[in-house]
Amino acid sequence: MSEWYYKVTEDPTNLMPLVECLDYFEKEYQDARKEVEIKGPIERNAAKMPGIVEHRFSQLQELEALLVWSENEVKKVKTAAYKKYLENYPRELSSRDAQIYADAEPSVLQMLELQTQIALMRNKFISIGKGLSCKEFQISNIVRLRQAGLDDAAIDY
Repeated sequence: MSEWYYKVTEDPTNLMPLVECLDYFEKEYQDARKEVEIKGPIERNAAKMPGIVEHRFSQLQELEALLVWSENEVKKVKTAAYKKYLENYPRELSSRDAQIYADAEPSVLQMLELQTQIALMRNKFISIGKGLSCKEFQISNIVRLRQAGLDDAAIDY
């Protein structure tokens, strides 16, 4: 795991590292979008592909781990809110009413929002993986064209 997973999970009550983590991954995503483009010599693009794919896939795995962590945190916060409403509410509530109140608790909604942001960032990195797969496919197509004798095959735009 990278340092971000440990920074975020070290103190679950402090959400600032998670916000910083999401900012970091947003910047990384913007950089990764540039890596999906095919520019320059095909050989250089092909040589860089394994390193790029490994780096972005490891970032995706870190986001997956953060998403699992956030799901567990949502469960903890929901359980605490549910228990509060079920045991300490001035009037007796049914378990369904306590569940509805717990789901609307601000701390639960805040954790759900953060979980959604992590899931969105994870989905962005999944799209980067798909883009890199397409890039690899196009590079292999150009290499095949060159093998067939079309040496002037290049991507210029």
